Amino acid sequence: MKKLILVFAIIAGTAICSLAQKTVSVRLGGSSTLENGRISVKFLSIVEDSRCPMNARCAWAGNAKIRISVAKGRSFRSFELNTGTGVKAVSAFGYRFEIQDLTPWPGAPPDLAAQPKTVVLSITKER
Repeated sequence: MKKLILVFAIIAGTAICSLAQKTVSVRLGGSSTLENGRISVKFLSIVEDSRCPMNARCAWAGNAKIRISVAKGRSFRSFELNTGTGVKAVSAFGYRFEIQDLTPWPGAPPDLAAQPKTVVLSITKER
């Protein structure tokens, strides 16, 4: 019986933790919402993109720096996030926003390069 309770506690804890994290893809100029629209994150701009092109050999991987804004009601905050060096994650309104990727990469094949610039963010509810 104790083992059954332990297994249930582990499964319930995993389910609760997975609800507290979300991965979103946001196109340049677009936004995504949380908490039934009460919090929004917008991908404002690409400040710099010095990442090593696809299929190239580089001494340094480079960095992409983006600007996002996070809003809750009438309050908002703007942040810059980096894929390489610098700040990769920020906290605002009880959430942590961390950059995971920016696509397409420099030097991508034409079919991929034509795709809209999109940032992938991991959003975690803070305790």
